[in-house]
Amino acid sequence: MINGNSDGTSGSNTGNSADTPATTEAPASTTEQTVKIPAKVSITSGKNSKKKSFVVKWKKVKDVKGYEVSYALNKKFTKSKKSKTTSKLTLTVKKLKKGKTYYVRVRAYNKGSDGSKVYGKWSATKKVKIKK
Repeated sequence: MINGNSDGTSGSNTGNSADTPATTEAPASTTEQTVKIPAKVSITSGKNSKKKSFVVKWKKVKDVKGYEVSYALNKKFTKSKKSKTTSKLTLTVKKLKKGKTYYVRVRAYNKGSDGSKVYGKWSATKKVKIKK
């Protein structure tokens, strides 16, 4: 084969080969445009309200599907880290250890058309001491 590719097609440029990369890139760019990265959440309060539990509250962020709350026993979130998701603006975390200090942070998320979650930045960390 002279001037041919290994698959038997000629080496000439056709309209189809030029259109193929544009069509594969288009869905990726449209999903990026439709899924908006949420703004940073700010925590308004975090208190030990009842026995062995705390309540954390935060301000509403526009156009989000929900919030992820993460809490741990150290401020780097490496010891006993746990996460919970909610669509409300408050969360009560129960079954904690008395006398311990927990660190809490919150972030907002949106869902893409394929069901994947797009997260915003974490809020500032709030420190809550379990006294009750």
